[in-house]
Amino acid sequence: MNTILYMVNNTKIGLSEIMIILLALIVIFLVMRNLIVPPKY
Repeated sequence: MNTILYMVNNTKIGLSEIMIILLALIVIFLVMRNLIVPPKY
């Protein structure tokens, strides 16, 4: 039972960490795109 609860808690933490990582990747992608392709003003 303890292992099941431990796995559930890890998946909850993992989901939040995955969301944060996805947001960070999107921000990095946008910044890199702006650096490679200069924005037109």
